[in-house]
Amino acid sequence: MFAVTAWQSSSIKKKKNHNAVLVVCVSVQNEMAITDDDLSDSDDSVNGIDAAVVPLTGRQRLERLRSLLGRFDWGLKMERRVLFGKFKTLIFGWTDHLPDLRDFFARDQIDWMLADFVLDYDIETLPFLEFVHATGYRDAPDLNEAGEPTRLRRTTALHLVLDQEPRLRKDIALKLFKIYDSHDANYEDKFGTTHFHVACETGCADIVEKFLDLGQDPDLPESKTGQTPLQLAVLAKHRDVVEALLDHGADPNLADKSGRTLLHSACTLAQSDGLEVAAIIDTIFEICTERRRSISIDALDKCERTALHFALLAGQRAIVEALLRWGADPNRTCRDASANTMTYLHVICRIKGGDDLMAELFLETIEDIGRRVPIDARDNLGWTPLHYAVYYGKRRTMESLLRWGADPNARISSRGLAPVHLLAHRKTEDDLAETFFRMIDDVRATVQLDVKDKSRWTPLQLAVMYRLPRMVETLLARGANLAKFVFPNNQSVFLEYSQDSHSYPYFLGGNSLSRHRTAVLVHS
Repeated sequence: MFAVTAWQSSSIKKKKNHNAVLVVCVSVQNEMAITDDDLSDSDDSVNGIDAAVVPLTGRQRLERLRSLLGRFDWGLKMERRVLFGKFKTLIFGWTDHLPDLRDFFARDQIDWMLADFVLDYDIETLPFLEFVHATGYRDAPDLNEAGEPTRLRRTTALHLVLDQEPRLRKDIALKLFKIYDSHDANYEDKFGTTHFHVACETGCADIVEKFLDLGQDPDLPESKTGQTPLQLAVLAKHRDVVEALLDHGADPNLADKSGRTLLHSACTLAQSDGLEVAAIIDTIFEICTERRRSISIDALDKCERTALHFALLAGQRAIVEALLRWGADPNRTCRDASANTMTYLHVICRIKGGDDLMAELFLETIEDIGRRVPIDARDNLGWTPLHYAVYYGKRRTMESLLRWGADPNARISSRGLAPVHLLAHRKTEDDLAETFFRMIDDVRATVQLDVKDKSRWTPLQLAVMYRLPRMVETLLARGANLAKFVFPNNQSVFLEYSQDSHSYPYFLGGNSLSRHRTAVLVHS
């Protein structure tokens, strides 16, 4: 029976998010007890020699390790932690007479220590892994009667590497693969991630090669996500791993459980990774071309989106250009969540706040590769790309479309609205109209200023109705007919609307109005 007292101590290094606690146990009824001497850092000595003052020899450290194991019970969590802390202190600087760890610890105990160092990464982690390797310890898988590895469903420290920051993963994994060096023992954790997947995701290309040389399936998917090794390598931007996998026959057309292929995965990365990922895509196509293997560049995921669609939505200019130059079809149609069918130019122009340079790059690349796209194509609601660019105020996109020949007088089928109506239909005023008309002059086009929509409103009437004096001034300066102007009366119909999650202007979309927006009669 023990009496226990605990207090905070600043003399012991604290782990991340945890307070170190010293425990003092006194002997009660002649029972053996742990004392504060056992738990303090001042106890790191052998035969009176303080390890912190006088470096211990390898033999003295062995003696110290045996002493520690004799005094602490690994089965008790608190004692295990104290023992582990003392063991960490003991090993640094230990270079001769290294222990055979299997003489001192069971396999699961060594696994626990390795995992602890990986999960609680600090400056001691890599030196500890190097020490374990230097002792000659290697993980030995269980074997069946035929001498083949068995019982491979097991979480190891290598699986936990993926919980670390990406910049740390490769260094830790390389150290651990020297310990878990049986590449025919491909341990799998409960999520279906194997050591082979870890090697691919952490960029250990040489390790990947060793697995593959031993017959590892290069297309082995993770059981939870269905992602292939190629997808993992691309998502982590490891070009050398991608090359190794393709060299060993990996299939670039396989899809994960969401239907996404390698190319889809590449297009989901952050914009800052675009150039790097575009280079990887080039590598993929170069290798496959050399080996006369085809890639389904326009493959659809389960939501019927192509890799090019993904890249456009993500604003990945470098990847968009790479895909187009490698043969992606710029004229494929796609659908949004409301089943509205549109072209890629519509997609570019509909992204509110998206990359305003994408349209120019897209159109330039199309011309470079000798392709053409219908610049005035209409979606199911009768909108052209220019309508969307004006509606969402995408100035440079609007300029690019007009420069490449978009019709400035195209009318939205359902309501008869031209781009100039949309300019007069905005909630706030800016210089978008001036930019529009400046481009009209540059391309020597003509805009019908007095055209009426299906409600019989002209752009000038809409500008007055929406109280946009700057737009009124611009229209009058451009020659809008004031002689036939009829001031909107007090029974004017105003359409109140709000943006939905897809930022889609259903309030002007015809039949979709009744399903998605409410028209409100406002008496002014």
